[in-house]
Amino acid sequence: RRVHGSIKFIMEGCKSIIKILVFAANFVFFAAGVACIIVGAVAVTEWSKFTTNVNDWNYSSVAVFLIVLGVAVALLAFFGCCGAITENSCLLIVYASCLAVLVLLQVCAVIAALVYKAKIPDAVNKSMKDMVTKYSTDKTFRDVMDFIQEKLKCCGADGFNDYENLGNTSIPISCCVGNVTACVPLSPSINKKGCGPELIVTLKECLSMIVYASIIVCLLQVVGIAFACVLVQGIRRGYYSV
Repeated sequence: RRVHGSIKFIMEGCKSIIKILVFAANFVFFAAGVACIIVGAVAVTEWSKFTTNVNDWNYSSVAVFLIVLGVAVALLAFFGCCGAITENSCLLIVYASCLAVLVLLQVCAVIAALVYKAKIPDAVNKSMKDMVTKYSTDKTFRDVMDFIQEKLKCCGADGFNDYENLGNTSIPISCCVGNVTACVPLSPSINKKGCGPELIVTLKECLSMIVYASIIVCLLQVVGIAFACVLVQGIRRGYYSV
């Protein structure tokens, strides 16, 4: 009886520890889910500023996926906590299965993000040159280009010479810093660096942020799956019965 009582005491202690670990893991999941929503929202906002009405841009879909993923992770964290507290094996199995599916989706998202990241330079250079060419004739491209040049403090695709090579007599005022009435190549306030390289760096940083966030959440989910499986096994074997 003493041995049985000792084993029961140990198992009860293990039950409490596992439940606490599952609950703690899900609290971290919830925080990670909220973080994914924030990161995705920031990425979508930044991309929408720099890629409005520009062709060949599908990168925002990765950020939108991260937002959806964050919502799903936060909801699953809630169900995981409920399953751990009530020791409901069915709920825990559903929770672990959904986490496994999310892990696979995140792996796909990371791969897609890496593929998109490799395509950023070509897509940016093509789009930037197109916008510079149509700057004086298309208001939509002009507004986008002015925003990029003011935001990133740059000029043209590769430099202010892009506008001169097109035969333009003047350079966009957005290429100069400060309150100026005209922007000329010899002006000390002109931004000499091109917008192409600056935009490539900005978009790559946003994409890297998404990749890192997805990897961290994915690792946390694997830990959550392991804890949930251990708790389910204990419940099924009768170790953690209430």
